Amino acid sequence: MVTNPISGVHNRVVLDRIVERGAIFDVRSDEQRFGDGVAVRVSLVCSGPKDAGLSARLPANPNGRLNSDVLKPWTNGMDITHRPSGKWIVDFGFAMDESVAALYEAPFQHVAEHVRPTRQRGRHKRRTCYW
Repeated sequence: MVTNPISGVHNRVVLDRIVERGAIFDVRSDEQRFGDGVAVRVSLVCSGPKDAGLSARLPANPNGRLNSDVLKPWTNGMDITHRPSGKWIVDFGFAMDESVAALYEAPFQHVAEHVRPTRQRGRHKRRTCYW
């Protein structure tokens, strides 16, 4: 069986249609899949709404800055030696005051809802202050 690679000319029309309606956030052009004694090679295209997630460049925050200032790719050894996992972190740094961090509205809200509650339950006093 012969298939076209994802980068092939014939697939460009499909990819263009995806980008018109949303955003492509990950592409894997040669993945092996196994099952019931069959080995298949596939290409994966991961897409979603253009404004999905914190990584989207939403309208400027009250400070006039973009969320991309505080959103950083999360990388470990596996990301370097194999395929990147595509994970991101919100990083306000050490010197940014909480009132300044709060001006990055969507990232700050995400951290307040998903990180702060866990840190508040912890035993380390420093982590309850710097969540």
